[in-house]
Amino acid sequence: MPKWVFPPYQPGYIAQDPIQRGFFTVGSIRGLEQALVREAVQNALDARLDDSTVEVRVNWITAKPDDYREYIESLTPHLVATEDGAISVPDLSKDMKFLVVEDYNTTGLEGDTDVPYFDAPQSGQNFYYFWRNVGRSGKAESTRGRWGLGKTVFPAISEISTFFGLTCRANDGKRYLMGQSVLKHHVVNGVNYTPYGYFGIFASKGSDRYFALPIDDDREIDKFCATFGVTRNKEAGLSIVIPAPNNDATPTNIAVGAIQQYFYPILVGTLRLVISNVRLDATNLELGVRQLPQEKIKEDIRFDKETFLRTLNFVKWTIDLPEDEYYVLNPPNVTMAPRWKAYLTDEQIAQARERFEATNRIAFLVGLKVKLQGKRQVHLGSFKVFLERDDKLSRAESHYLRSGILLVDVKGHSLRGIRGLVVVDDPVVSRMLGDAENPAHTEWQKDTPAFKKYEHGPSTLDFVKGSLAYLAARLTEVQKAVERDLLKDIFFVQQPSTISPRQLPGGVDVSQPDQGRSKFVMPELQSPIQAVTSRKIANGIEISANPEANAAISAVEVHFAYEVRRGNAFQRYSPLDFDLSEPNMKIETVGAEIETRQENILRLRIVRVDFRVRVTGFDGLRDIVIRIITENIEGNDE
Repeated sequence: MPKWVFPPYQPGYIAQDPIQRGFFTVGSIRGLEQALVREAVQNALDARLDDSTVEVRVNWITAKPDDYREYIESLTPHLVATEDGAISVPDLSKDMKFLVVEDYNTTGLEGDTDVPYFDAPQSGQNFYYFWRNVGRSGKAESTRGRWGLGKTVFPAISEISTFFGLTCRANDGKRYLMGQSVLKHHVVNGVNYTPYGYFGIFASKGSDRYFALPIDDDREIDKFCATFGVTRNKEAGLSIVIPAPNNDATPTNIAVGAIQQYFYPILVGTLRLVISNVRLDATNLELGVRQLPQEKIKEDIRFDKETFLRTLNFVKWTIDLPEDEYYVLNPPNVTMAPRWKAYLTDEQIAQARERFEATNRIAFLVGLKVKLQGKRQVHLGSFKVFLERDDKLSRAESHYLRSGILLVDVKGHSLRGIRGLVVVDDPVVSRMLGDAENPAHTEWQKDTPAFKKYEHGPSTLDFVKGSLAYLAARLTEVQKAVERDLLKDIFFVQQPSTISPRQLPGGVDVSQPDQGRSKFVMPELQSPIQAVTSRKIANGIEISANPEANAAISAVEVHFAYEVRRGNAFQRYSPLDFDLSEPNMKIETVGAEIETRQENILRLRIVRVDFRVRVTGFDGLRDIVIRIITENIEGNDE
């Protein structure tokens, strides 16, 4: 009979509790449910069968105790021994929720099911690497994931840190079912147990009594599918069943995460989603976005539907763009690190700027060399850069995609109103950049072990990461020609044309040397009184009404930024600097009410003439600059 078994601790082994959960709690992923989406879809795309469209289905079911108890009961003593803030003990007399994630048109977990250990990496052994390894992967270098850590998000999102997996394999049609629970070192009935337990078939004695074999009995598998609403029959792929998912794993949050992170393969046609029976593909993605209930989206997920719909429109343009519409850069120098001055001359930049100003969109095809240290062979690959001007965009927007996966922590440009996209779909370049990714696949890092084998690797990585910032800055830079009459209507001295200077009281006769005898008096220029004043406080700024102005203000909008050595501080702002919506940013108001606080913009409704606002939480080692826009009761702005 299938059961749960944890191997006992062996003396001499290091007693280390699993820490993989920390890889998927980075702020940019916005929760474990977002990490679940990244991992499930990424694995499915890596296991894509031929040229089929991969389908990922996500559903929620509630099971009765009599139906699910046999799958959980023998696990309960181990849960009791490890119960803490992250792991709970379920009440087996009550209904339990289960989250079911399935992929179709994929290969399933192929390979040997009874091999306990492979010394060297083996291709075609996905079953072994999925179930019996952490931090070791048999994936090819060109795939999206290769750390062997992503699957640990499945137990992490469960309140009992447990999941089941049912696979049907494309190569032999066989079905296999197993379960895994990731707890901590613990003691049950005086026996010390290791953290990783398995649900499966075990030998009754001997050394194999702790080695799990998968369930392959059709009756057992059919009963499991009926209990947990698994829709798979004999179609190839993998079904994951997660008991007691956390409260943030809702249909809306899962849908938003999937759309935000995998809009590109959906629009290209390689991916289709079915979430709670709602189908999302290339034909109806925009409609699906419009129908998302904004009020049900988790608060810390930044998702503005109108802005995202314009992003989708831009991405569709990049996908359908013919080759002759790309601005092809000069070929790379195969002996040197890549430099933008070699790729684009000033004359070429001027031509590209004219096109961008005329169409508000532009596409670049950038060649890139890939060469291993100490090797003579040089591979020439490429990546694509797309830019768009969007006057409705209130911030800078950058996206980096490698083989369809979105790297959310790669910092792009900082120009408001500019949307940028970098697409890496060339196999050679994708393999190199994949070697630079962190375990969560959110960032490219120079110091990953696999990336050190490339010649000019750090310079090449900086070149790719900086492509949006460089090209956006060059396409929008102000021309250096001097406009002598630019301010003539603002700074001028008005003189009557009918009276000569010598006739003016205290005037100067410009026709004769002055010789210091004139009584010219410089007119006093009075600056307008500002309606709002500001002063620095510890780690912040205080903004208050100026009593001398006697202004009737109805609203105030304040833009914040850190001072920069060169350029416009507000254009160079990044949400990585600070975000007023984050809990660490404290806003205290007297006589004013907060209307919006997002990124670096604070908008206030004024209810008292003597209002005062204190904003703290900034980096105390950096200077803050602000821009204040006031709105008077009459409707005039300052």
